[in-house]
Order: sequence, then structure tokens, then C-alpha cells
Amino acid sequence: MTFFAFADEQRLTTVFKSENGKFTLKYNRKKWNLIDENGKKLYSFKDAGFTSMTILISNDGKKITVIDDFIEGHKISQRKVLYFYNSGNLISNYRLVDLLSDTCSVVKSVWHTIWTLNDFKMTKSDSVFSIATFNFFEMEFDTQTGQLIRKTRPQQFDETNTLIVIGKFYKSKSDSSNLTIQKYIYGPKQPNHSIAFITNSYGQGTWKQALMIKNGIDITPQRFRNKMLGIGCE
Repeated sequence: MTFFAFADEQRLTTVFKSENGKFTLKYNRKKWNLIDENGKKLYSFKDAGFTSMTILISNDGKKITVIDDFIEGHKISQRKVLYFYNSGNLISNYRLVDLLSDTCSVVKSVWHTIWTLNDFKMTKSDSVFSIATFNFFEMEFDTQTGQLIRKTRPQQFDETNTLIVIGKFYKSKSDSSNLTIQKYIYGPKQPNHSIAFITNSYGQGTWKQALMIKNGIDITPQRFRNKMLGIGCE
């Protein structure tokens, strides 16, 4: 059961299900109990404030990932934001600072902090947990061990001639625009904090976006386009 908070209110979820519907994780008296489709309790583990987080359960019921994707408050760098369980045993956990070197690349509201895109999921037959952050990193974790197995920029990224920035630009009928840079995520400072670039991904008007620009061309992956902007330290 989910009591989701509209706007900036507290989130409270006490029941999660596996994607195939065969396993249910229920909160009761400061513990989480995993129950199979026949109502049998398979294992339990202690709660650590997980009712305000999101929990993913593998389709075999053994692997559980807990992600604090809606952090309460703004003192975040040392907060644990990711937990991995195997058959009810905690096998690994991560603080935000372990995953995000720039803890300003987050979205802050009055009471909460968001640090990851909302497309996180288990993939590859639930053997991998995949997330992406606002500073254009993609990460994969082995759900069997909880180990980080991949942390990379998007495939189109090139260290020598790619700029990742947040800024504002006006898009006319032409594909040519000029971006006023407000935050550098990756790449050298530009003259007057401005760069001319080409894009065909936006309609006419004024836009504020996070963009990946390579050789003067907007190559922002769709996964990162038109998302919230990670500028939590303005």
C-alpha cells in the first residue's frame, strides 16, 4: 500500500511486489517480511527507514534492492541511499557520496532531495540493477553481490571533445542556437560561458536544459533529455 506524497509531502509505502506478482514484501513492526504467492513467509529483515524509499524485488524473490530516490532533507552526502539484500541478508550498501562525486548534481525541493533519474530498474533477468544520475553517469550493480560493476558516461561521450552543461538557450526556426551556460558538468570553461551549437530536438522558444554537446552538435541521449536539472547548490 502506498500513501504517496503530493508535491513535497512525506512518502509512505508499506507493501511492494515483484514484477511477476509472485512475491510480496510487507512492512510490519519495524521489519519487512517477504511472502510468496501461497502466503508463506520466506524471510524477514529489519527496517531502516525504507517506507519512504522504493524497493525492487527480483522475480525469484531472492534479490532485493532498496533505493532512497526521494531523500528526506538536504544533509545528504553521508546518507545511505542504496541497499542490496540476498535472501534477507544485507550484502552491500552505498552512501550518496560513494556514488555521486558532485553532490550538487541533485534536485532539491523544500523538504526532499532527488539524485537519480526515475528510470532505475532491474535488468538482465534481475541480475543487474541499473540507474542514471543527473550528472550523466550510468551505473550498474550486480544484484547477487551488490557490487558496482559499471560506471560510465553515455555511449556517445568522448573525453576529448564533449561538453556536458546546464544552460538556457532560445530556439528559433533554425537549428542553430547559442547556449548560455549556468553549470558545467563536464568539460572546459567556454569563453563568456557561452557556446554555439546545433540541435533539432526542440521547438521554437526559450529552453533551460542539461545538454551533451560534441563538436558543436547536441547529442544528448534521450534518457537524459528533458529531465529535472541537477543544480541543487545554486
